[in-house]
Amino acid sequence: MTQFDVQVQCPACGVRFQVPRIRQGSIEQCPVCAFRVAVPGKAAYEEGAGPSSEEEGELAVGQQEVAAPVAPPEGRLSGRCVVCAAQEGRLNPLAVVPLICQHTGRVPVEAGLQVAKGMGVLAEGVPCAAARQLAQSLAGVQVPAFVLDEALVPQVAREVAIVRVHDAAGEALLLQTDTRGSVRSVPWDRVAGGFCTKMHVVAGGPTELRVERRSYYAPGAGRAESTRYHAVPRPKERYPQCTLLLVGRGGALYSVRFSASQVRYEYLGERRTSSLLQNLRLLLADLVEHCPHGFFPESTRQVATGQSARIARLSAPEGYERCLRWVLCCLGHRWYGERAA
Repeated sequence: MTQFDVQVQCPACGVRFQVPRIRQGSIEQCPVCAFRVAVPGKAAYEEGAGPSSEEEGELAVGQQEVAAPVAPPEGRLSGRCVVCAAQEGRLNPLAVVPLICQHTGRVPVEAGLQVAKGMGVLAEGVPCAAARQLAQSLAGVQVPAFVLDEALVPQVAREVAIVRVHDAAGEALLLQTDTRGSVRSVPWDRVAGGFCTKMHVVAGGPTELRVERRSYYAPGAGRAESTRYHAVPRPKERYPQCTLLLVGRGGALYSVRFSASQVRYEYLGERRTSSLLQNLRLLLADLVEHCPHGFFPESTRQVATGQSARIARLSAPEGYERCLRWVLCCLGHRWYGERAA
């Protein structure tokens, strides 16, 4: 934060962000929860005035467990559960599908699609007793799984758009949310988790010409050859993207999604690099280091160590939603523990 900026804290979610001094007295929108925050006037930021002891205590961020969103009362649980694989990785459908059909009544085709494309979510809307039996049966075939009531699966309240990841300071993650250069500070203990994906897009990319030659026999002219040109879409591969899940002070969950091209660290010396993938790796390494309480899938942790080939590859936008659903279920299982069953 420069001397021309002031720091404002959102009373709704607790996120601190920076506002240029010239906009003192105005109303600014919180980048996380969209709450309208009043920026204090110039009297609160006189030259040479420092923060009070109470403000210093609020600014100090320790490595503590993130506060889970408030769970619904016992009487408001849905009674329907979701069964998820506790670890990443492909499952053997020959061993898993019959168990899902046995305990849930699903047909083999439906259960097979759920295993193949579920990103770890094996069954949804299952009665709790049947879900627990399914988890026990999966453990018998060396597939660790957990059961979570659907009412305890966290929901994303809002997706926050950012311009870039500005830096990762020792006490917070700095996000630039607009083109004017305003930088918002998100404490590390508000980062509940995140995951890294890589999307392949075919439609909408630039086209290329393919030549098709055909030879044929024309009566009276002998053998001839025709040439045709086809314009086909060229497969286009996007940069890897990362999704962070942030917990607000009121327990609401927000997501921040950005691509590797938006990660531009302001580190000095050897930390500064022009490689987009390397910047993303540095960010993931900092997340794993500063957020030991957060949930990061094993493939994301391996990308942080330099194994870029382990980025989860998705072929359609629906795959991202399924991956997000599994991560949210894993967060809910961590937050609510045995109560989830």
